[in-house]
Amino acid sequence: AGDTEHPAVAARSMTMSDESRALVTMYAPYCPVGTLEDPVLAAAGLDKRDCLMLWTLFHHYASSGDPTHATTIGTNKFRKFCRESGFTKQTTGASGKPLRTVATSLVDLEFTKLVKHHSATAAALAKRRRASAAEAGHYLNAQDGSSHENQLTFVGFRDLIIAVAQKIPRPSSSKLPPTKRVMRLYLGPLLQREGRRAAARRTTMR
Repeated sequence: AGDTEHPAVAARSMTMSDESRALVTMYAPYCPVGTLEDPVLAAAGLDKRDCLMLWTLFHHYASSGDPTHATTIGTNKFRKFCRESGFTKQTTGASGKPLRTVATSLVDLEFTKLVKHHSATAAALAKRRRASAAEAGHYLNAQDGSSHENQLTFVGFRDLIIAVAQKIPRPSSSKLPPTKRVMRLYLGPLLQREGRRAAARRTTMR
């Protein structure tokens, strides 16, 4: 829609810690318009700030800290993300209690399932594009529209977070939807920690 704010503009009025804002500010200029209005994330209970935080984490881990270079995330980088978020390696939560985890093998299985699903979708799209180009007398590279092997775009990453959130055991005291709970207990604190690390690295490089 024409009145949709660019995420970099929307971020200015969002409430978050200084550490989180430092990382969000670094990546927000590269966030596509419409990401904060993602209907899939909205259905999972996330608000615009959650969407931007999730997008920031995806690009931070996919790009190894370079905001201008990130389109997909592979298995190894996603495993690192899962360890550092507390999904697969026990981390202490804000309450001082250890967060619940899931097995790495389960996360790997979900990753593989989504890679196959998105690869099949991309291949079908590429086939339609090639057929349309052939009819119009144009040449189209055979790789056009295909996904990278064992890689996920942000859409795949989004779907994977939602799937993994469903697998993490819910504390009896929590009434939040799974993905919202994961954002609050795991990913919000991760963003804050990574923002603090990024700030420390910039200070060291001066």
